Amino acid sequence: MSIELLEPTSADSTVKKFLDKRGGGIHHICFRVKNIEKVLENLKSEGMRLIHEKPIAGAHNCKVAFIHPSSANGVLIELSEPKKARE
Repeated sequence: MSIELLEPTSADSTVKKFLDKRGGGIHHICFRVKNIEKVLENLKSEGMRLIHEKPIAGAHNCKVAFIHPSSANGVLIELSEPKKARE
């Protein structure tokens, strides 16, 4: 398990905008998954609001996608599939 701590790197960064709007606290929680495409299909079929219906390139050579906070009690959820999970 790993924990990633973020801080704004510029005055117009996404993290800075989030903190200005909502104050300090949790920006998002990330869950490592296998077969992210299937997980997204399942979540969509269950009525979850997705920011990304298909994964995008993320940090550390992972495929990532986000679940909208409105479907997760106000918390942004990231799904991440590491490259080695796809091999």
